[in-house]
Amino acid sequence: MALAVPAEAPTGARGAIAVFEVDSLEEMRARIEAAGARIIAERDMGGHGRTLAFEDPDGSVVQLFQRASSA
Repeated sequence: MALAVPAEAPTGARGAIAVFEVDSLEEMRARIEAAGARIIAERDMGGHGRTLAFEDPDGSVVQLFQRASSA
C-alpha cells in the first residue's frame, strides 16, 4: 500500500488517497463495479504501470495500481 499525493490523485479527490497494488486492473474493475462502486479515473503511466481510481457508495476514493509487465 502507498498514498497518492494530491498531484497524482484523481481529479476532485481531497487529501491523500490510498493506493493498492493489484495483479490485474481488469479483474478488479469487474469486482468493483459489481459491488456498486463507480470508476472515476484511469491513468496509463507508460513503462511504470497503470492506475484505476474508484469511489465507493459512501464516497470514499481508492486507487489501484498495476505494474507494467517486464516483457
